[in-house]
Amino acid sequence: MIYINGIFSKNFSIKPLIVAKKLNVKTIIAPRGMLGAGALAIKPIRKKIFLKTFNFFNLYKNVAWHATDQTEKNEINHHIKNLSKVFIIPNMPVKPKLYILDSKNKNENKLKLVYISRVSKKKNLNFILEILYEEKFLKNIELDIWGPIEDETYFNLSKRLIAKINKESLNKVSYKGNLKWNEIESCLMNYDFFILPTLHENFGHSIFESIAVGVPVLISDNTPWSNLQRIKIGWDLNLNNRADWIKVLLYALKMKDEEYKLYAKNCINFANNWLNNQNLMDKYSELFNLKNEA
Repeated sequence: MIYINGIFSKNFSIKPLIVAKKLNVKTIIAPRGMLGAGALAIKPIRKKIFLKTFNFFNLYKNVAWHATDQTEKNEINHHIKNLSKVFIIPNMPVKPKLYILDSKNKNENKLKLVYISRVSKKKNLNFILEILYEEKFLKNIELDIWGPIEDETYFNLSKRLIAKINKESLNKVSYKGNLKWNEIESCLMNYDFFILPTLHENFGHSIFESIAVGVPVLISDNTPWSNLQRIKIGWDLNLNNRADWIKVLLYALKMKDEEYKLYAKNCINFANNWLNNQNLMDKYSELFNLKNEA
């Protein structure tokens, strides 16, 4: 059996699929959000031609698909022809750790933000950089950026914005480089809020990892994580309403430690409850056993 992450990579998606078809090996594909509208809007013509070609030659016949939620299943149904089995199973994230609450503190009128993700157009980092530069009344905000640089052209724009912020505002932004997977938890603990103005996520590992260690999140509404403000674990905001982002940043900046501790506790409780209700081990066993032939 072969499990393929993603769709459009020549070496990590296309070639393995072609080899698996030739050898008649059972195959599962996880699109990882690549069939979402936000993701397809980047280099749209190339991706449209790719999907039409693969569908025309029936290269996805007898392939099983792994969607992380109903929305992604709908995206697969819309873009892939001659579908076999589509499994809906959330990703398997880290387990929350309750002891972390003891070390969480928040200083009023100071805000430490962290971005942990690839630096690319899809992740939309420059959206928040523009706000930190242009809204001069937002002060004493620190933003650390962690993650691989996927798009050098996009990152060059980021670097110019970062230089302007550090020179012309009372905010501070730093690009910190890459993190190993086992360094993410300890890294998150150094910050007040996690921020990700993404154009699309099918799950968002870093979002859940942040919630699981008691770090509230400020994210776009282009992810499965919604109604966060109602349960006080963060905010999911529309990218077309910049005023809301500014308002929430100001609210988070002024937040006192007592209220922040409530958010942190809510985060860990939410993560525990979510994991307890997923029955993930059984679902993944079914996925990899493929009891229903693909």
